[in-house]
Formats: sequence, structure tokens, C-alpha cells
Amino acid sequence: MQKITENSFSQFGSIYFHPIAAERCDLVCKSLATESGNTDELFRFPCEVYIEPSYGVGSVVIGKSPNADELCIYPIHHCLIIKPNIYFRVISKAGIFKFSILTRENTKPIKIQLEPAYKYENISMPFNINRVFDCSYVKHETSCNFYKPPHNHYEILYTCSGYMRISEPSSVNHTLNTHDFILLSPNDTSGRNLSLNTSCSYLSVVLDISIKSNIHIFDRVFPCSVEVQAVLWKIIQEASSSSKYSKMLLLCHLEECITEIIHNEYDVNGGFKQPETSQKLQSNQLKRILSYMEAMVAEPVTIDDICHEFFMSRSSLQALFKNNLGCSPKNYLINIKLQKSKELLRQNQYTISQISYLLGFSSIHYFSRLFKKYFNVSPSEYSQGKDEKND
Repeated sequence: MQKITENSFSQFGSIYFHPIAAERCDLVCKSLATESGNTDELFRFPCEVYIEPSYGVGSVVIGKSPNADELCIYPIHHCLIIKPNIYFRVISKAGIFKFSILTRENTKPIKIQLEPAYKYENISMPFNINRVFDCSYVKHETSCNFYKPPHNHYEILYTCSGYMRISEPSSVNHTLNTHDFILLSPNDTSGRNLSLNTSCSYLSVVLDISIKSNIHIFDRVFPCSVEVQAVLWKIIQEASSSSKYSKMLLLCHLEECITEIIHNEYDVNGGFKQPETSQKLQSNQLKRILSYMEAMVAEPVTIDDICHEFFMSRSSLQALFKNNLGCSPKNYLINIKLQKSKELLRQNQYTISQISYLLGFSSIHYFSRLFKKYFNVSPSEYSQGKDEKND
């Protein structure tokens, strides 16, 4: 998507809204058309150039130098004035694009060879989901092992919580921890064995996909970012609805999910990105949660609120805090609320009862008891300046 504004285009010229071809007798008007989205040459005029679109969808490839790396692409929605000695070429984005170019009489452009040539690429998907045969959210309270029969379709498995091990007949095994995702290739000759630990919940989607380009995301385990987790949670919600519009949304969310994974996997040039480790993903997720807690410290936020905000189970949140901070999320939340209460007490703008309410404590007595336990001084004593040496 290219954003074009008067300010962004000002380095090359300006925008105007009403054609002047019929009004300017001092300018020569030439009608042109192009069907190509590619160009291997640019034009440079010694005077101002006016471009007025008349039909179709087009853009201008433009720059202050003919260096391919420094060129910009602007959609032509309105009429353009291009400054003297600016390099440009008008291209089509879809079919034929017609436009007029206005210059001074007897003005000829200088043609500059562009290497490498510019090629416009339309936005398109490297895959297409044709049908979804099954979409199920499964939860096991006890550990189990079972056999999945073979079928000739792709299958998504995503562990919402717990641990899953997939054993292939070819002796290839996949291990999925909490918030891991895999898109399995069709296997119509032999099934798979799944081993789940206690309290494992997962999403299973059996679907038909058409692959239009070379993407290597099949039969690989991906730790899901918070953004992908959010999309997968939407899929789980839509799967339980009987509305036909929910089914349409489910398809959109599935495409969004796979696109996010491709986006996270490949760089802008189509090469593989350096994979993020599970520890790094956990660290990034923890940072987001801690920032959220800090922002919501003066709100009556609960652990369930945090789980809902970040699409996590309570057990996953507990494990994240214990493994990285050595404490529970509840204790961490209480600690930052109590630290905030010290600031509010010193400001003398609120009563102890009001501070207890503002920070979401269930009662002033509970707040006072926790404050005394953490800081060895009561809230009233602290507000009077006592125990500053232990602050």
C-alpha cells in the first residue's frame, strides 16, 4: 500500500485536482496510454511536467536520481505537477492506463536507461484455502495416546495449552509445546500417533489448500507470536458458531494466521529470517504483559483479565512468570500495585480508602494488611513519613 499526500510528494512536485489541458494554451498536451507495469527507462524534462489521468489505474515511478534503489512509487489518483529534472515514468497497475502529459512547446525529454528494470507486482496470495473440512477445539484433562487415521488433506495443529508429540510412520517426530503451531502435509498412506500430556488443549483444522508459490512452512513447528495467538483464538471462537458469516470469518482468520507465519518466517527478499528461539518469544511476550500490567496498575485488573488480553491459560501465564521472574503473576501484580500505592500515599491527594479502591483491592483492610506485610509499616504511618530509611 502506498500513501500519497501533498507533503510526501512535495520533494518531486505537487498535486492538483482539476485538469487544465483545455485551459493552458501555453502548454502542449499529448495523450498517451500504457498497459505495462514494467519499465527499463526513465524520462527527465528540463521544465515542469503536468500529468493528468483520464482512464484506468496507474502509478508514477519517480526519483531525484535514476538510481533504482532510490526510486519511489506513487499511485496517480489526481493530477500531478513534476518539477524540472526529476526522473519519472508512468506505468499501469491493471490493464490500460490513459493519461495526458503537458509540457512546454518543443520540449523533449532525456531518456535514461534504468538498471535493473522496474517490475510492478500486484498484491496476491501465495496460497488459497479452498475448503475447511473440520475445525475442532479439543481438551483432554488426562494424558493420553491415540492414533489419527490417514487422510489426503492438510491439517493444522495448535497447542493452546500443554504438550503434544506427533509421531510419523517415517520416524519423524514433532514436539509441540504451549502456543506451538504446525501445518502437516497430506498423508493418505499411514496415520499419525499423538501423545498428549495432562490438561492439553489443542485446535485441529483439516483443510484443502492450493499452493501458488514455493513456501516452506509445512511439517515444521512454529512458536506463535502474540499476534498469531490472537488470530488462532478468533478461529476457536468462530468454530463454535453456526452462522454462515462466522464460517466466512473463520476462512479469513485461517488465511491471516498462515500469512502471519509466512511473514514472520521470510524477509522482504523472500529469504528465511533468522528464527526466533522459544526463549526469545517468551521474553517478548513477557515484556508485553509487564507493560500491560504497568499501564493497568490503577485499574481493578485481574489475572483472568490478563489471560484474556493475551490469549493465555492461567497455567501458561503461571509458567511464564515462574520460569522468567521466579514469582507468580498475582504476586508480581500485587507488588507493582503496592509500589504505586506508596507514590499515591506520599502525594496526599487521596485517602487510604480511595487508594485501595483505585488500585483494585477488595477492601481497605486487605490493602492495609498487604502493605504492612510488604513494607513493615502501615499505610497511615507511611503517609506520615515514617520508615523512610527502609523505603
